[in-house]
Amino acid sequence: MTRVIEDERVEGLDLSNAREPGLRISECELLAPDFANLGAPGGSLRDTTIEGGRLTGMLWTEGSARDVTLRDCRANLAGFAAARLSGVRFERCDLREADLQDAQLTEVVFDGCDLSGADLRGVRFVRCTMSGCRLEGTMLGASLKGLTIPWSDLLDAAAAFALALGVEIAEED
Repeated sequence: MTRVIEDERVEGLDLSNAREPGLRISECELLAPDFANLGAPGGSLRDTTIEGGRLTGMLWTEGSARDVTLRDCRANLAGFAAARLSGVRFERCDLREADLQDAQLTEVVFDGCDLSGADLRGVRFVRCTMSGCRLEGTMLGASLKGLTIPWSDLLDAAAAFALALGVEIAEED
C-alpha cells in the first residue's frame, strides 16, 4: 500500500531505513525529518518544504518533485537518478556524492550547496541556476545547456567544467 502524507506540519518525522515505494508527500512542512536510507523509488513530493532534514542515502529514483524547497538539508549520497524535478530549490544543502544521473531538472535552483563528487551526467537542465555551489570532483555531463551560473562561480569551477569537456589539465612547473 502506498503511503500518503499530506497537508501536515511535522517535526522530526522518522522514515529512516524505511521502504516506501511510491511514497506521496504533498502540501507539507517537514522540520528536521530523518529520511536517511529511505527507499522511495517512484515517490512524489509536491508543494512541500523540508528544513534541516537528514536525507543521507535516500533513494528517490525515478520519482518526482514539484514546487519544493529543501533548506539546510544533509542529502549526501542521496539518489535522484532519472527523477523529474520542477520548481525545486536546494538552499545550503549538502549534496556531496548525490546521484542525479539522467534526471530532468526544470527551473531548479541550487543556492549555496555542496555538490562535490555529485553525479550530474545526463542531466537535462531547463532554466536552472547554480549559485555559490562547490563542484570539486563533480561528474558533469557533456551538455550543460539550460544551466545558468554566475561568472565568479564559473571561474571557481573551471577545473570541473574542463574535465567534463574532456580537457586534460597539466600540472604547472
